[in-house]
Amino acid sequence: MQHFLFSFCVLLSCLSLLCTFKQSSEFFRVANNDNKYPTTNIVKEIVQIFSLTSCSAICTKRGDCSSFFYNGILQRCVCTGPTDQQALQSSLGYIHFSSTETFSWIVFGKSQYLHTQSYKFWLDAQIECRKLGAKLAEIETPEENIFLKNIARQNGYGNVYIGGTEALKPNTWIWFTTLSPIFVTDWADGRPQNLPADDFCLALTDIFDYKWDDWGCHIERFTFICEREFA
Repeated sequence: MQHFLFSFCVLLSCLSLLCTFKQSSEFFRVANNDNKYPTTNIVKEIVQIFSLTSCSAICTKRGDCSSFFYNGILQRCVCTGPTDQQALQSSLGYIHFSSTETFSWIVFGKSQYLHTQSYKFWLDAQIECRKLGAKLAEIETPEENIFLKNIARQNGYGNVYIGGTEALKPNTWIWFTTLSPIFVTDWADGRPQNLPADDFCLALTDIFDYKWDDWGCHIERFTFICEREFA
């Protein structure tokens, strides 16, 4: 419980490097290439670059840069041309961004949504969305709720985490990024359970035709839907 709340607060305060980087329209996160370093197609390598944003700005100005790797520990920025997957070597601490979008986001209203095929605990899912400049989806209207349920049904990956939780205050459900109360709801019958033994997070649950259910945040791994603003 204490460990989970500590991790929860760290994410909430956005102390990580990725949380301080606003996803730009120029580059997109390629998490599969984390902790790797390019050995070919390097167009510029700069040291003493103190932020991810600065690295992104440098590479954006170069017409021959379609990708960059940044290491916050080494304060090193590496701008590259097209990434050769066969020429990447292991190197701890690097994160990768590319000008080519690697995921298929779906537009609804003023947001874009991505249903991942990976299974994560709720907090880890929130972190993965952050890496993409997004958040776990937070439902504001009945129409948005129907839209997300349809995505979950069509993909058929099982239960799906979204951004609601009561971990900060028992029996008080909020959206994580805004800390605002949840007004639009779609709970399955008998839910939420609000059991005292665990912290609970919100998931669309397949056995209830993707109505809402409360699950232990750090007990079950589900797929998840990320949401980001659509510019």
